[in-house]
Amino acid sequence: MIQTNFYLSEGGYPVFKTSEEYEMLWELGSCKITYINEIVANLEKIEKRELLEYYFGRERYGITCNQLTCTITDQYDNEDIKITSFSDIYNLLLQWRSYYEEWQKTTNQH
Repeated sequence: MIQTNFYLSEGGYPVFKTSEEYEMLWELGSCKITYINEIVANLEKIEKRELLEYYFGRERYGITCNQLTCTITDQYDNEDIKITSFSDIYNLLLQWRSYYEEWQKTTNQH
């Protein structure tokens, strides 16, 4: 399990941080909810065996997931830097989406 802290930035927007071991995931904390929903929908397809592999990411880091693992790649150096379980990434993104959606409801933000 990836320890994650969800909170509001100084500007009042939701963000998250993990331990430094997973700091490359912090980029996902700046994603809009539409992209998070797209990622989660595709990870659900992997879980249901409707999709074998899915790639997503932001500017610097990309993540390639299959049913067992997710490989995090530094896209600048084209180097795999971390391998973690599919369930760790999937659960993190489910929690992130839930936190973000709750923020939207309480602030009327879209």
